[in-house]
Amino acid sequence: MSHRVFTMVLEPVSNFDNLLEELTNDIIKKEVVLFTGAGLTQKSGGISWFGLIQFLIEKFHYSSLLLKNWENDSKKYQLIIDDIFKRNDQKEIYESIQELLKDAFIEEDMINLMKFPWFTVFTTNYDSATESGLKKEQKKRRVIPVFRGDEYFLPGKNRELCVVYLMGSREVSFNSPGSMIFTTGQRSREDKYRSKIYDQLGSHAANLSFLFIGYSFDDDIFLETIKRVREQTGKRTKKI
Repeated sequence: MSHRVFTMVLEPVSNFDNLLEELTNDIIKKEVVLFTGAGLTQKSGGISWFGLIQFLIEKFHYSSLLLKNWENDSKKYQLIIDDIFKRNDQKEIYESIQELLKDAFIEEDMINLMKFPWFTVFTTNYDSATESGLKKEQKKRRVIPVFRGDEYFLPGKNRELCVVYLMGSREVSFNSPGSMIFTTGQRSREDKYRSKIYDQLGSHAANLSFLFIGYSFDDDIFLETIKRVREQTGKRTKKI
């Protein structure tokens, strides 16, 4: 089976019924990898990358020339995050974000997604709402959090379901393996530990379908993930 990428979008799609039928069949056969992004919990305690920057600017009274028209220039987002971490106590910033995200949850209209027999689940969110939802709704499967790739990996097993944190988790303390990734430096240091995860993604892409929920088509993390999958498979991903 050629690999496919499904994304939930609001725009009309002419062949939506056919796509939905394909996706449903793949889910039933346990051949779908679920990705969850910020949109899944943004209105229920989670936060977007843009919202996180707004929060940090206000929380730490940040002032810089970088803020000029920054809302309309996504290229500045990472620069601002890096500068805020450089100017302030990093542990304090980290713990303030942990506190911000502590009550994130998946709303009732989306919770049924957590019941489906996913092959495995990936999340780019820092909050643990996806993991909590899976643990609540997956009655017969043990949900295993994966933070770096060094853990014993059990995707696709009948009684185990991995939820992989690509950007770290708020449940992990500051500077510990699997802690949240915010800065360019943190991402560079952690990338070597996550190489096994992207290897696994590449193997998934050969035989499975991907469903992305909670992402926009200009989401840098979404686009980076697609890019990494393409690099691992050596061919372009077919978007449906």
